[in-house]
Amino acid sequence: MAVPGPVHPTRPEVGGFCFSEMHGFGDAYVNRLAAKGKVWVTRFRALTHDGRVAMFGGDLIAETYAEAEAEAKRRGLGEVVVGTLEMVGRL
Repeated sequence: MAVPGPVHPTRPEVGGFCFSEMHGFGDAYVNRLAAKGKVWVTRFRALTHDGRVAMFGGDLIAETYAEAEAEAKRRGLGEVVVGTLEMVGRL
């Protein structure tokens, strides 16, 4: 599979596609979904804005691991589902 990219230098986008379904939501909302085990973290390799290959992280909303894997595959970035998000913000 070809390495996608480049990733936008300031937004979670590659080729105009947002790889963070949580982008723009407040911490409280994200944490409510995370507490229910519905936010899944992904990782993938992509080109940076200056042409280097680097590892990036994304996220998606799904009910189960199988659904998260299917969504990651559909997105076409070569994402691997790492696990569920625990929380965002300060401890």
